[in-house]
Amino acid sequence: KEQKEKKENSDKIKLLLVSNFVPSKNIEFAVLLLRKLIDDGGRYTLTITGLKADENYYKTIINLINENKLEDYITIISDCYDVQPLLQQYDLAIHTTKYESGPLVLVEYLAQGLPFVSYNTGQVIETVKDVLPESVVLSFDMTEWKQKIEIILAVNQDQLKQKLENIFSNFFSPDAYYEKCVSIYNEG
Repeated sequence: KEQKEKKENSDKIKLLLVSNFVPSKNIEFAVLLLRKLIDDGGRYTLTITGLKADENYYKTIINLINENKLEDYITIISDCYDVQPLLQQYDLAIHTTKYESGPLVLVEYLAQGLPFVSYNTGQVIETVKDVLPESVVLSFDMTEWKQKIEIILAVNQDQLKQKLENIFSNFFSPDAYYEKCVSIYNEG
């Protein structure tokens, strides 16, 4: 658990997407979601951080950004191997991947108390969706994503941060992992 730079005061809501550039990550949805948020009067920016695992897909995303005139609203960080020091700079993370087993990045968000909105995929979501339903989206309907984002941004952020950190401690911390292993051992 590492907290570095705090976000600077800004009139913009800073969104983060941690995702390598591959088609299964559905980054195009995040770009189009940002376009909708801005078109609906929102003051948002988006940072996408991830490796260029698929150069053609990366170019497709760049073209989509340009076609939607979002160059001034989207930052891409493609050489970051440790997102932990960046997390405190953002108001909210989004996770638009359609299929994923983890996703481990959600555990990182929980550990840092960074609110997020994620598509309903993976074991982490299965573990937390009952205690964090406001963070889980069941479709790729942009209106549903916008509503979830607005709900999360409207709640008391200090209380939400504490709730996220508690979820991490209860389900994903080293102590929780140890207790789970001991429980499995004792059942055997």
